Amino acid sequence: HGNFSTAFMQPMITYFDAMHEVLQKMGFEEIFNAERIAAGEFGPPPIEKANYFGYEDNFYRKPMMNWIDKQVKAKKPFFLAYSASVTHFDFGIPRPWNWKNFINQYYNRDINKYVNTQHYMDMYYSNMFADFEARKLTESTMFIFIGDHGVSLSEHGVWITTGIPYETQFNVPMFVYSGNQNWQRDFPAGVYSEPWSMLDIVPTIIDALKYNETNIEMKGRYLYEGQSMLRKYKPAPQLGLSNPGLSYIIAREGNRKVIMSGVTQEREEIYDIEKDPYEENELHEALLPDDFKRWVRAMHTVRAPVSYTHLTLPTSDLVQISVVAVSLKKK
Repeated sequence: HGNFSTAFMQPMITYFDAMHEVLQKMGFEEIFNAERIAAGEFGPPPIEKANYFGYEDNFYRKPMMNWIDKQVKAKKPFFLAYSASVTHFDFGIPRPWNWKNFINQYYNRDINKYVNTQHYMDMYYSNMFADFEARKLTESTMFIFIGDHGVSLSEHGVWITTGIPYETQFNVPMFVYSGNQNWQRDFPAGVYSEPWSMLDIVPTIIDALKYNETNIEMKGRYLYEGQSMLRKYKPAPQLGLSNPGLSYIIAREGNRKVIMSGVTQEREEIYDIEKDPYEENELHEALLPDDFKRWVRAMHTVRAPVSYTHLTLPTSDLVQISVVAVSLKKK
């Protein structure tokens, strides 16, 4: 990471699913977690936890900005990753929070809890942006917001956040923002429907940091697996593991999608996402066009390396990032 200061923050535990070890191996210089909150490093910890992972997000606003102030004072650019807590199951809301009945609570209390956590995070991010603006940092920072996974709100007959291989779990929002005027000029606001993936975040950051130095077209892959979202999208097969990992293996390319059981390897479902976006009508391989049929058979080859016995890295915690803030050059 060169001259950048790096930190990973979340008011949740990191000694889970080998996450802390992975973060250290990724090169983060400092890790802020629920364990440090409980130890009282940042003052008296909250009286109660938001969920079984840890505390509410608002508690880490001050430690976050203190860390950023330290980097600004030292004139060091920074890479900061933050993972939100409150929006995790079972969607606990801090007691002081003003609960709102967005929908009929009697019939939809669980969904109401979920929507209230989203409302809480809207408030949190609004305050976080205000903190950056007060320090005049929005013009020199690139923000990337992304969900780690979705949630099934009774689609396919279940209300759950884990073990779902459908698009409700995988199709998550992501947006990139910077108050930098040169950035806004070169990359005007827009909505993009291409199926980008988590693997495309690092190449995008690298491209953004180097963009003002050279505008040479990035050809295909660049140093890391994935591609820059600032360049023209190049279709490529995507592999995914449902949360938690190993329950399902998902392969997708364009509108084609095949779901394979990650452990037993017995179940298989095939969908055309363009014609059937809600994945309600399973396709039969024998009736598929020949090119689609060949693609499904090719995807079967991923089953051997992505198996329960061979896959040793964590599969869900590697992508539990809500916000990435990266320093940009001022021009």
